[in-house]
Amino acid sequence: MLKGSCRCPHAKLGDKGLLGWDYSRYITLCRWGYLVGYLTEDEAWNLILPVTRRLQWTFNSWKDLGENYLIGRDFWSQAESERNGLLYRQVYQRLLDDPASPCYQCAWDLNLNGKGGASTTPPSTSGIMTGETVDQPVTSGEFGSATMCVALSRGQ
Repeated sequence: MLKGSCRCPHAKLGDKGLLGWDYSRYITLCRWGYLVGYLTEDEAWNLILPVTRRLQWTFNSWKDLGENYLIGRDFWSQAESERNGLLYRQVYQRLLDDPASPCYQCAWDLNLNGKGGASTTPPSTSGIMTGETVDQPVTSGEFGSATMCVALSRGQ
C-alpha cells in the first residue's frame, strides 16, 4: 500500500500499519477453522499464538490495538463502517469504560510464551501466514487464560 493512497493517513498509523485489523482477522479465521473442524485445537493455537505475541509486541495496550482495529475495519469496508461503524465504536468504548471488561480482566502483558517470563525480543513474522514457523509448539492446556484475550480479537 502506498503512503497517501488510502483513506488512512500513514502518519496516524505509523509502522503499525493495519496490523491490528489484519492479525485480528487472521485470528478469527483460525478460530473459525477450528470451529468447523478444519483445524485441531492445537493447530489453531499454534497458528494463533505467534500472531498474538506479535500484536502484544506491536501495540501498547488493548486500547492501542482497538483503535488500530477500528481504523483497519473502516479501511476494509467503508460501506460496512457507514452501516454499523458507530455500533463498533460504542462497543469498543464500553469495553474501555467497564471495569469488568476483558480489557481489565486480562492483562495486556499476559505471558504468551508458555515457558515463564515475557520475551524481550520481537517475535518473528516469518511464516505467520503460512504456518511454516511457530515460535514454540504449544498445547491447548497451557493457554486457557489467553482464550479470553484472543476472543477480543474475533470482532467482525
